[in-house]
Amino acid sequence: MSSRARPSPLIRRDTVENQIYRSLRTELLEGAYEEGERLTQRAVAERMGTSRIPVRDALKRLEADGLLIKGEQGSYYCKPFRREDLEEVYSLRMLLEPFALRSAVHHLDPEAFRYLQELLQAMDTAVEEQDNERYVELNREFHMTIYEACHQPRLLQIIKGLWSGRPLFIAGDLGHTRSVGEHHDILAAIRANDVDRAAALLYNHVRGSFNVLRERLPERGTA
Repeated sequence: MSSRARPSPLIRRDTVENQIYRSLRTELLEGAYEEGERLTQRAVAERMGTSRIPVRDALKRLEADGLLIKGEQGSYYCKPFRREDLEEVYSLRMLLEPFALRSAVHHLDPEAFRYLQELLQAMDTAVEEQDNERYVELNREFHMTIYEACHQPRLLQIIKGLWSGRPLFIAGDLGHTRSVGEHHDILAAIRANDVDRAAALLYNHVRGSFNVLRERLPERGTA
């Protein structure tokens, strides 16, 4: 892992575009829009009291995340996401993320461990304050900090793609208190250089999230 200083996870820097992106992403992932519902730059800009340019860029990012499908004349549509999609995403996550962790463990330096511990403390605070959006942001940063140390850019790109879509956020009651405890256990196993235990804990952590989310998504062809 690079020795460059990382920004504190307690500091948030937002542009207007980022604020619009985060707001729309939360709405999409929490089911505020029906499948196939149309979103236009003009309507979103009017609702959020801003110009169309940051809205346009935010919508492009959401399309890249796999949450929207681009239509004509600057319009987008909410992309459907069903149980079959969830199973594919999480099957790949359970396969690839423990592999990435195994490859990363021996490259994590003291700076990385300090940063991971800081992230866990911030996650504990997010749980106490019931800040679901903040927790999801910190959760992603925790995992990616570990995976980035594997020094396999293609693998990292695939994993990030799997994290970009709908499953991470579907409502806010996925048991964050349990989840953050699992993160503490994973980091403790990594610190102890117990790679097998760390990989097993990570696999079970991802599988646990999958089991919760699977019950919330309809099968293809159902309401």
